[in-house]
Amino acid sequence: MEVEINEAASLIGFEVANLDTVKNLLTIDGQNISTQNMGDEFLKLPIIMSTVDYVAFANLPPFKSWSKNRAQLLRDVEALGFKNWTSIVHPASVLASSAIIGDNVFIGANSTISSKSIIGSHTFINRSVSIGHDVNIGNFCFIAPGVTITGAVTIRDSGFVGAGSTIINSVVIGEGATVAAGSTVTRNVNDLSLVMGSPARQKNQFYRSLRKKFLARASKYLKILGLLAIAKKVYGKVR
Repeated sequence: MEVEINEAASLIGFEVANLDTVKNLLTIDGQNISTQNMGDEFLKLPIIMSTVDYVAFANLPPFKSWSKNRAQLLRDVEALGFKNWTSIVHPASVLASSAIIGDNVFIGANSTISSKSIIGSHTFINRSVSIGHDVNIGNFCFIAPGVTITGAVTIRDSGFVGAGSTIINSVVIGEGATVAAGSTVTRNVNDLSLVMGSPARQKNQFYRSLRKKFLARASKYLKILGLLAIAKKVYGKVR
């Protein structure tokens, strides 16, 4: 995402400076400036977040780690004194005049946002996304490439919509919910849930977690006993 943000920023006339919150360095024109030595003039620069991978969230699923990484990065950036959030819309995208865009929003190339739609702050809209009329997308959401969101859809805060998915009219995607890539969502999605398929159905994440742990432990012992290859063949036939 950092590369796409930098490219879009350059296209609309921004000179890009990169802030490293881990090393506490601001890089401008190849020169590194310690954040401890920054003057007030730097804190007034317009800023938009990219992404940072924090070690603390490394073992989380991608859709959960992305949201937590973004929230932590926001806290770190504001702790340094940066608060002049801006938004970047790629010049190849089309926004209706009545659309409302929050702070720290990135909209990638070839995306369209129709009339009276609202995009919350700290949200990423990737490439080739189609957003219909009267759509309301919350804060800290991630909309992957090629997603189609039809009219009057609501996606609450921290929603994650995978690549190539379609969300049908008036559906509500709950807070922190995830839509897997390629899904077609025809009915409401509960908070913190995972849906996938066409039509999309909710998956029991607790069961999936237990199943994953069980299979990992069983595989370990089957390997020791020399039965892993046989078990995989049998499992493949009955699943």
